[in-house]
Amino acid sequence: MQAVSKKMFHYHACANALGGTLDTPTTTIVPSQASVSLPQAGGYASQQGGAFNHENIISCTSTFTRVSGKEKTGKNGWSNQVTSIVEGFNILQVVTAERIVSQITVDHPDDGSAPRHCFAGSHFYGLRVHGKDVNLTMNPTLLGSSPSGIHWKEFVSIGEDQAAALENNKAAPEWAKERLKWMLPPTKSASKSANKSEKSEYVLCSLVDDVSGAIVGKSFAHYLDIPDIGRIFLGEVIAYPHALQLTMVRAELGCHVNGQVSGAVANTNSSSMPPH
Repeated sequence: MQAVSKKMFHYHACANALGGTLDTPTTTIVPSQASVSLPQAGGYASQQGGAFNHENIISCTSTFTRVSGKEKTGKNGWSNQVTSIVEGFNILQVVTAERIVSQITVDHPDDGSAPRHCFAGSHFYGLRVHGKDVNLTMNPTLLGSSPSGIHWKEFVSIGEDQAAALENNKAAPEWAKERLKWMLPPTKSASKSANKSEKSEYVLCSLVDDVSGAIVGKSFAHYLDIPDIGRIFLGEVIAYPHALQLTMVRAELGCHVNGQVSGAVANTNSSSMPPH
């Protein structure tokens, strides 16, 4: 049957549970685990993966990803959801987690107004460093239960607040501050022209406001700096006005192993046509 709606909706969503690249001890690809993408017409797709171990550098006991998209009940818009799950997560026997879940739900109103985002279901369970529990302070807005969802302006505000908090943290090293300096509010930024959020291009924020616990190394904002291992970034959100990526774990390894790996990644940037 031909569509009778004046608008068409083009779905785009993908997820992967684990993957990356390594430079040492050998140059190699960490094969992407449980990668899945949503058909442009919507529907449902999933992937289930079993135990995976890449040279005892990064491993897991199981993976699962799921993407779905459909017209909302009442035909007043469209909705899609992306889920990525890693169980038994392990980096170099140092950073471990029993379960990591990345989940994004997005509602797209049929009037072309800004999409509403929700991260309900995203969480870390049993996250540890050197066997010690890692305590996370999650952002109450990003992981709240607001019925109106999260819009672009909230992403900008949260990103700027988190960058300002890191800038004012005297214990945070300069490399960490530099990573978020471009996200500082215009009044605190050294260069307004460099402020991405002011230009409405994209913003960087995190589901995690703070990391604490009896951790070997240093923690600040959503960063962990672990001696002889590298830097771990938790719950990173890259938000565009009509697109979103959530990476629950991203590691920049800098020891006898060098490279980058990520775990529990979800992406979506679906849109209606015409847009308004």
